[in-house]
Amino acid sequence: NIRRLVGYSAMALLFALLLTGCALFPSMFDSNEHARIVNIHVASIDDSVCNSRDTAAPVAQQMYQDARWTWHYGQHLSDNEKMTKMEFELMQITKELADRYAKTDPVSAFYCKNKFENIRRATDTIIKVSARRPRS
Repeated sequence: NIRRLVGYSAMALLFALLLTGCALFPSMFDSNEHARIVNIHVASIDDSVCNSRDTAAPVAQQMYQDARWTWHYGQHLSDNEKMTKMEFELMQITKELADRYAKTDPVSAFYCKNKFENIRRATDTIIKVSARRPRS
């Protein structure tokens, strides 16, 4: 009877592990990573800066630097592959905008506002994923 009880207990434990998957070993929330993403998100909300190159260029450059920092930082956090992938994509979007302003060619307000919208969507998704992680 004890063998049967141990067998059933082991099966119940195995079944619980299979149902929960990696949820028993969650990745931890990182406030540094989250704060940088929120900074980028907040900067992307005010697309009125796109009306002037003098205001848009430094904002675009700062968003790119923050995205770049976050991607590099996130690579060194454990169990962070999903976040790192999203951060890389965000870095690419912000780099495209920063590179556009680094050139002397004119940048249309429409292009800038469109990029701000893409950045806002990307950061919104990343923030939702990040905020769901347990805090350490």
